[in-house]
Amino acid sequence: MRAFRFLLIPIMLSVLAPSADAQERRWMVDSSSFGAEMMYGTPESDDILFAIRCDAKAKEIFVGFAHDPLGAKPGSTIDLELYSEGGHVVLPAVVSYFDAIGVTLIETPNVTGAGLRPIFTDGLTLDVTVVDGTEQVPLSGMADDFDALFTACGE
Repeated sequence: MRAFRFLLIPIMLSVLAPSADAQERRWMVDSSSFGAEMMYGTPESDDILFAIRCDAKAKEIFVGFAHDPLGAKPGSTIDLELYSEGGHVVLPAVVSYFDAIGVTLIETPNVTGAGLRPIFTDGLTLDVTVVDGTEQVPLSGMADDFDALFTACGE
């Protein structure tokens, strides 16, 4: 899980530049020597709502959700629920606060083998739920990118 934190922060920092125009959230796909990352947020801003990353070398998958759950303190463990037309899974996650960028992140340890592929490739909308709310993330048109991410991690 620590590797996810250290790799997600540079990704999030790379999009911190404020946007001149108001833009809509969208999926951003990135690949590196570490593997593949997909982030849902507003390009060229600090708005990253959801991210999923495959560490291709270690064959590990990590999920992050930017949300400040009521009553949950950094270091506490909560359930992160992912649901789409393709399936449903509840993942253990840890709440972390990154003071440098003012973001609370709910992040999973390695969730390889949790059955995520159909949730992302067969669904049109992803519901991301924690103790105090749900965010909806569109999946339409992204099945091939998600398929490549899961393939890179041997899923």
